Amino acid sequence: MLIRMPTAESYALKVLKEQELLPKLVAHLSVSIPAPIKMGTPSADYPYPFSIYKWLPGDSADTLQIEGKTLELIASQLARFLKELQGIDDVSGPLPGAA
Repeated sequence: MLIRMPTAESYALKVLKEQELLPKLVAHLSVSIPAPIKMGTPSADYPYPFSIYKWLPGDSADTLQIEGKTLELIASQLARFLKELQGIDDVSGPLPGAA
């Protein structure tokens, strides 16, 4: 599992948006995205809501040795993901802004 713990109130406002939106997007994408498992609530020990997600296996991009064909593959996969994301038209996303 992965725990996302916001470090400021402005970041914490995004937790509920993520919890609601990510499960709606998953059916439209050919790559895995974080799946919310649980949302934690503020307490005396930690002042903000937080998210617990299913861990996605893989390597961090900052550790990859990027060369010729690898760079082309990454660029192609990123372009496909962005095109799929932009093509989603039956999911109502959150309004922009702090809340």
